[in-house]
Amino acid sequence: MIVDMVGTPSEEQMWFIRKSAAKRVILAMGHRPKADYRKMFPHANPEAIDLMDKMLRFDPSRRMTVDEALQHPYLADYHYPDDEPAAASTVRFDFDRMGTLNKSFLQARMVEEMRAHIEAHGKAAADDDGDGGLASAGGADDSAEIDLSSKSPADAS
Repeated sequence: MIVDMVGTPSEEQMWFIRKSAAKRVILAMGHRPKADYRKMFPHANPEAIDLMDKMLRFDPSRRMTVDEALQHPYLADYHYPDDEPAAASTVRFDFDRMGTLNKSFLQARMVEEMRAHIEAHGKAAADDDGDGGLASAGGADDSAEIDLSSKSPADAS
């Protein structure tokens, strides 16, 4: 578990956890000290240990940013400032706001992706009825539509 690596967070470090039950579970585990990465990886490059330490923080606001990581000495051989464009605005992914992803939801999304692929790349791979054998892949209710624009229960609060 992540707490075994980063240690037990303080109440302040759990600001981003919305469910009080989740906070209680973490606190119920008792105090766990942060792992000593140097002991865990005694032969690792000290700069790699430093980078890992700065990236592995329970509180996301205290983690190293991508820009900071790219400028870290351990990644110096891979850092090309002239070839590392930054996004003009914050990148947001719809799946971050979907809430709980259960099996039937994921299966339906996979079927959608397969159908979109067949539509985009022609019907050559499709069987006689034109659905590529996907009609039965979505479960008992193939007609269920998925609205990816809707907010998850967590976003509604």
